[in-house]
Amino acid sequence: MTRDYRADLFGTAYLATHHVEPLNTRDARFQALASFRLAALVGDIARPEQRLSYETGLTEPELRAIDLLLRQTRADLNDLVQKKTQGVDLKDLEVVLSGLEPAAPNTHYNRATYVIDYLEWLMKVGDGVLSRYVVSDRDILLRRQSFEAIRQCITKPKKPGRVKRSAFTGYALGRLEGHMKTYDPSSIWKDRLTALRNSVMFAMQFYGGLRRSEVLALKWGDIKPGRGAHYPPEIHVVARRNDPEDPRTRKPEAKTGPGVVTVPNEVFRQLDEVWREAWDEIYDIAEEIGVEENMDHTFIFVTTAIRRTDVLGAPLSLSGYDAASRALCTPCGFSNGEITSHALRHLCAMRYVRRRRERGDTADAIEKGMREFFRWSLTSEMTSYYTANEDHSVIYAERLIPFDPAAQDVVVQGLPIYNVLVLFHLCQPDGKTTDRCPAKRLTRGFPMRKRVRTTWRTDGGRTASCAPLAAPARAGL
Repeated sequence: MTRDYRADLFGTAYLATHHVEPLNTRDARFQALASFRLAALVGDIARPEQRLSYETGLTEPELRAIDLLLRQTRADLNDLVQKKTQGVDLKDLEVVLSGLEPAAPNTHYNRATYVIDYLEWLMKVGDGVLSRYVVSDRDILLRRQSFEAIRQCITKPKKPGRVKRSAFTGYALGRLEGHMKTYDPSSIWKDRLTALRNSVMFAMQFYGGLRRSEVLALKWGDIKPGRGAHYPPEIHVVARRNDPEDPRTRKPEAKTGPGVVTVPNEVFRQLDEVWREAWDEIYDIAEEIGVEENMDHTFIFVTTAIRRTDVLGAPLSLSGYDAASRALCTPCGFSNGEITSHALRHLCAMRYVRRRRERGDTADAIEKGMREFFRWSLTSEMTSYYTANEDHSVIYAERLIPFDPAAQDVVVQGLPIYNVLVLFHLCQPDGKTTDRCPAKRLTRGFPMRKRVRTTWRTDGGRTASCAPLAAPARAGL
């Protein structure tokens, strides 16, 4: 068998089953398979693919040897293979590998993940072939034991932790929803074309529930005009992985499968008529300055910065979308990164549930419609996240801090804010306190006075709370 998996039938067939994956993911699988082949050569494991597919599989000592070798770098594995060809004895692998520097945790994690998936795939495909033949009970038992030993012997390191973004609060979502209905794009983005593009992009998320990557992957052929009242305009969400027409390094990809969404007629008109005319205008500008090749594509949303002639007219990047999202949220008073454009999808789901409940639809009908509209799988629990609350305005109310600066000793104990227990301590009439307020998660040192004054700056903050006050008379309620 050749060492190169590109010429290996098993590896080629396995990679072919993942042809829809992004190129970088498929390349990571290929690299993992190549590392597995090197590990088999170093560990003197003969014909691993054939044994896994059509025989009784690999033994536990062999799988443990593969596990040890997958922890090493590719360079060290190649050196060990070279030593094997020179006749160097590598029987005591643990001693040989103890003096080598292991691979990075991320590399080891991805490599082990893909190798485990590959070995299990080999056995599953082999079972399908062997089911047509007479196989002894003993061999069936050995194959089952070998299959179970794969995950027991090949271990993965603990995945490096990521910085977890705090969930969007109901108060923040309420402010963003009001902002989306009243904001003026020209007051945020001074350039006319940029303001038009961004307003249409964010309207697609707010009214259509699209994700950021799905908006950026839209092409002109994906929008279909309506045909009367019973056939509204449609926007087709297509998974475009490895699109040869996309020049972006980080390519936007649909997280879920394809689907169809609808938006209000005015939003569709802005997209299909107003922005299409602006798109043609950008093409004329690009043609004048000699960069019309940037627009050799049919993606809807493009870069509008005329000062950036190198990318003018090219498909808008993910970083460019994020910059526009930060500019959209800044007028709401959010700090950088506190809320993102993905919150618009959450708002779309909340408003969808409200509309369906106003029509008297059942919970099962609402969840079924949400799975179709937002393209969630049958096993996804996202629908229950939105349908569990009878009134989303209650979420907004419970997220607010019920405190009136006029009260001298307002003490609310055991106030539930979802699963967060908030205790308020003795407050002075002017809102000052020596205690700290744990209500705002991830910022335990946040002063009570600042939080109180920020929350109660608006009339909505003064009237939305439904929590009981310990001293309602002094609070003037």
